[in-house]
Amino acid sequence: MAQSAVAQSRVVEREVVRYTVRTGDTLSSIARSVGVTLSELRSLNPNVDPRFLRVGQTANSEGSRPPIPK
Repeated sequence: MAQSAVAQSRVVEREVVRYTVRTGDTLSSIARSVGVTLSELRSLNPNVDPRFLRVGQTANSEGSRPPIPK
């Protein structure tokens, strides 16, 4: 007997982590350092303009994956 799509799906909760922008950071470098894609980081931060990042500004990221090595 086949399971329904609802029974087969899993809910994955992800921890949202706040990242504080440092000197020299870009959205791409932040995404790499927290282990998410640039696209994912941008979708979590729709109000952050990547052209105007400020030191001390915070950005949301998902803490579900290990950081990507630099």
